[in-house]
Amino acid sequence: MITPDELALVERLGECWNVFLALPVMHDDDRREFRTLIHHAQEKVLARATLRSLVDLTLAEGAETLLRRPSGAS
Repeated sequence: MITPDELALVERLGECWNVFLALPVMHDDDRREFRTLIHHAQEKVLARATLRSLVDLTLAEGAETLLRRPSGAS
């Protein structure tokens, strides 16, 4: 489940988009690129709820593999 803080952050990222739209266009690709970046940031925030659910499920099953780093990972 998404937390109130995460939801607020996703909404604020949407507000950033609205503010950006009010700026003068400097380059034809600016809006497309900025929109993509906003969507990536929103996806990152929203993925936290899924990750928490997976961790809770894994811990409930008694496995800790999800919490371990793969060998060779930094």
